[in-house]
Amino acid sequence: MKNKEIPSKIESPENKQLKKLQNIENANSVVGSVLKGLRSSGNYSEEQIKEIEQTLRERLGIAKVYGN
Repeated sequence: MKNKEIPSKIESPENKQLKKLQNIENANSVVGSVLKGLRSSGNYSEEQIKEIEQTLRERLGIAKVYGN
């Protein structure tokens, strides 16, 4: 009988971290798409859009990351 590796149901810490980063990336993409749609609609002021962005980010549990 050959020794076969049994796939584990337990995720490695690296896989958990990768999934978490992917979820954050996806959430950021969704927020960006929503904001783009709001801006293009012309129905919201920039102040309203910033408030909506803050609410979305709070509820999704993601912080705004400022690039260089």
